[in-house]
Amino acid sequence: LNLYRNQFIDIFNNCLLVWSEKSRLAANVLIEQNSNSKKNENTIADLVSLAHGFSEALSRNAGEDFLVSSLSHSWNLKKSLASKIDSPEINKIFNDSMRLGALSAKILGAGGGGFLLCCVPHEKQEHFMKNINKTVVKLNFEPTGSTIIFSD
Repeated sequence: LNLYRNQFIDIFNNCLLVWSEKSRLAANVLIEQNSNSKKNENTIADLVSLAHGFSEALSRNAGEDFLVSSLSHSWNLKKSLASKIDSPEINKIFNDSMRLGALSAKILGAGGGGFLLCCVPHEKQEHFMKNINKTVVKLNFEPTGSTIIFSD
């Protein structure tokens, strides 16, 4: 991880999370996805290949470029796994994000709600955040992972 620290800092500085304003139980999305796993073997293999490609790109100091070029493709593959992964609302956020300067985007987790990860160049982020009309979370790279910073 330390080997790729600067790449991760650059990636995080150029990515935003956009809240879809929709929460769901991941299990409800994953049930259909799991039942479709046999017919989706090729798509799943393509998604795994993208993950390996990102790892290889990091080793060539090209992680950010690979992420930008593959994230929307990954989203299109993911949507084909089950009908509950995307929705008209999520597709609207995706399209609005692209219109406002995102280079690529995809829903995180199981899909069906939650956050979209949007690759937005740092210089376009202020315009993006003012105009997306959704809650936006800026990312920071934390090399030690998630940490509890407050506890009652």
